[in-house]
Order: sequence, then C-alpha cells, then structure tokens
Amino acid sequence: MSQRTEEENIEAFKTWWKENGLKVVAGIVLLVGGYISWDLYEGKIKSEAEAASEIWQSITDSLSEETGNKLTQENQATIQKNAELLKKDFPDTSYAHFAAALKARLAVENDEVDQAITELTWSLDNDVDDSLKSILNLRLARLVATKGDYEESLEVLRNTDPGSLKAAYEEAKGDIYMILDRKEEAYTAYNSAILFNKSSDQLINNVLQLKLSQVNPPEIIVDQVDEVNDIESETEIESL
Repeated sequence: MSQRTEEENIEAFKTWWKENGLKVVAGIVLLVGGYISWDLYEGKIKSEAEAASEIWQSITDSLSEETGNKLTQENQATIQKNAELLKKDFPDTSYAHFAAALKARLAVENDEVDQAITELTWSLDNDVDDSLKSILNLRLARLVATKGDYEESLEVLRNTDPGSLKAAYEEAKGDIYMILDRKEEAYTAYNSAILFNKSSDQLINNVLQLKLSQVNPPEIIVDQVDEVNDIESETEIESL
C-alpha cells in the first residue's frame, strides 16, 4: 500500500511539474533578477549621490575662498563648470538644484538677469523639492519684476504656495503694487506681510511698517487732521 502511494506521489509530482515547472522557474528567475536589479539600482543611486556630493564640495571649497564678497575669475569659472556638471550628469539630485540656484545668484551679481531667470526656471521645471519651490519662485518673481514684467511677476506670486514665506510673498506683492501705483492693493499686501511676519528680527518689522506708512496717501492724512480740527472747533462752540 505504501509502495503504491509513493509511486503515485512521484507520478503526481511529475505531472504537476510538467504543467507548472516552467512557471516556478520563471518566477524564481524574476524574483532573484528583481532583487539583483533593485540592489544594483540602490547602488547606482548611492554612487551618484556620492559623486554629486564630491562635486558640490568642490564648489563650496571655491566659495570659501571668496574675499570681500567677491570671487576671482578663476573660482567663478570653476564653480560654473562644476555647477553645470551637476545639472547635466546628476539632475535628479538636490545638489543639481543647489547648483542652479548658485548660478542664478552669480548671474544676478554679474547683472545677467536673463541667465538667472533661466537657471531658476530649469530648477522649477526639473522636479525640485517642494521645500525649495517657494524660495525659488520668490526669487524668480523678483527677477521678472526687475525686467518690468510686473503682471507676470504677480502671477508667479499668486500661483505659488508660499509655505512659511507668506510674509515675504506679501511684501513682494506690495513692492510691485507700489511700482504700479496701486496703493490700496499695496496697503493690503504690506499689512498682510506684517500679520504673517514671524521673524524675531525687529529690523524686518520696522521695514514693513515703514513701507506701510508710505502707502497712505498724504491727502487722507490731511483729511483726517481737518476732521479732528472741525470736531475740536464744534466742541469749543458748544462750550461757550
């Protein structure tokens, strides 16, 4: 009985293997292959991050040699070369976006506004981390405004989630509204900036207060003084 049962089991296994063996082997191959591929992918990511980190370190070394807020032409050339290398070979790393932002800063210092806008736009178009978007868009809006494209600048500010930079965004809006002589909107923006300001730096609050005070048209202040004088005159007459 046990002999027949063992033979039957063997035959049953042969039949099952004939029907399912290839599927099992294929599954094992895919499983092992997937594991190896993922391991290789993780290794590639780690290797790229390390390489990008080394390039960025070279950039920061060049920046550390800055004297009097100025870089030598040689250091600028080195930074530009390495920054472009990060953008080209490691665009998926944070270092590439740091490099683009740095190139934008250097472009502004060299009065190359269009180049600065190009660098910030590249970063925003290449999946920059959300934590950097609000900073880059604020810089972009201010640069666009310097070219006289005020409505485009306001569009950037309105269509971006400012995150923790609400005060800075409202201040930027106020500055543009002032240029456009839209004082009521400027007043609202500056007032919002004061309300959203969380900085412990009193200088920032003083600047916002100063800007707000400059928005009030002089005629309104005069009207208010005249109204007070009228009330005082009426009070004096009634007391006689």
